[in-house]
Amino acid sequence: MDYLTVLVSGIIIGLLLNILFAYLSRKKMITSTGEPLATKDDISKVTIELEELKNLYKINKDENEKIQEAEKEFYESIAGEE
Repeated sequence: MDYLTVLVSGIIIGLLLNILFAYLSRKKMITSTGEPLATKDDISKVTIELEELKNLYKINKDENEKIQEAEKEFYESIAGEE
């Protein structure tokens, strides 16, 4: 390869990397220093918290359904007494 081919290839690769870096920065996937915004530990912590919230929501939903069923039975029993 001659020097001109190497130079042109280097410029093209540099431009492509610059465009890729600009795109990823705009999409907030990496910081201006090239580091990822979130580490694997950050993502795993968030995942664990989300799973805990899902479980809490499910427990609350189940409890609400039980309360609603008890209320329904109560009102039905009152209506039956009249």
